[in-house]
Amino acid sequence: PGHADAESNANPWKAQVFRLKQAHYEEKLQFEVRINEQREQIKRLESKLEQSQKEASNERQMVITLQSTLEAHNAHVETMSKQLDQARQARKQLEERLEVFKVTMDEGKTAIETERSTW
Repeated sequence: PGHADAESNANPWKAQVFRLKQAHYEEKLQFEVRINEQREQIKRLESKLEQSQKEASNERQMVITLQSTLEAHNAHVETMSKQLDQARQARKQLEERLEVFKVTMDEGKTAIETERSTW
């Protein structure tokens, strides 16, 4: 009879230990599941961060390209403006020379006509 009491006392203890081990194992599994979920979330966030960094880098490169293009365009416009001014000055000089030539021709024509009328 004493042996049966000891065994019945041992069984609840074994059952308690088994329940504690089972609870510990379940908590450990839940913890691992949460850790894995968090690792996956971190991987997704890192991927999003990397993508955002690439996009930001591309946008910075586009801004640099646009600035360079704008600077080149402005330099071209400035060059064209200078060339236009030079062309206007050259045209003005040609018009002045043409006017001088015209006056000279008119004077020559008048001189020839005067000379013919005196013959």
